[in-house]
Amino acid sequence: MCTFGFEETGDFIKAERYARDAININELDIWAIHAMAHVFEMQQRYKDGIEWIDSLEPHWSQANNFLFHLVWHRSLYEIELGNFDVALKSYDEQLISDLESGFNLDLCNAASILWRLIMHDVDIGDRWPRLAEISRDHTNDRDLAFFTLHYLMSLLGAGDHSSSQAMLRTIQSWSSDNSTQGSVLANSGLLLSRALRKIHDGNFSEAIGDLMSARYSVDEIGGSKAQRDVFEMLLLYCIRKSGDRK
Repeated sequence: MCTFGFEETGDFIKAERYARDAININELDIWAIHAMAHVFEMQQRYKDGIEWIDSLEPHWSQANNFLFHLVWHRSLYEIELGNFDVALKSYDEQLISDLESGFNLDLCNAASILWRLIMHDVDIGDRWPRLAEISRDHTNDRDLAFFTLHYLMSLLGAGDHSSSQAMLRTIQSWSSDNSTQGSVLANSGLLLSRALRKIHDGNFSEAIGDLMSARYSVDEIGGSKAQRDVFEMLLLYCIRKSGDRK
């Protein structure tokens, strides 16, 4: 817990010390393995991150579905190293192996990886429909903006116009219901959802404005810096696709 807090606030030296202390005490501590994975990500130590996760994998193979989130971290390292085939192999063989369990993070992991690969001009084939099938059951959810945005990513990726429009209507309504998450959507989530739709429609220049407007409030949606980085990447992707260098 200390490691994750120090990592998210930028004190990577203390974060790493606490993570290694935790693993020395208990190699089965999947949360310590995970928190250290964030440190490697933030410091761009991708090869170290792969070695860390691979070396400890035998100790967390019996953990719950959170273990797939560690696979997600390893996939991030592979993508950042340009090993796209390795990331896709992990996606097919591990990340989506238990989607039907209903663990929300599994869907978020999968959708996030596919968007990242697309932004690296990787052909992901016909992988969206399975995520969309699950996401259709969540178009009326009002639990966490972070989850909702990833369901929307999946529906848009699959080209499910009807369900994505239903989810956009939910987000619009939810953003004005005076709840905590409603306020989050009003501040940033609504802008991000509009940007995702515009990106799907190929309106990259228009999406830039929404992403810029949400840029400094995106932390509110939840998730970690590593998870929210997909929206920063989307901004850069839109700038590249639109040719806008201003």
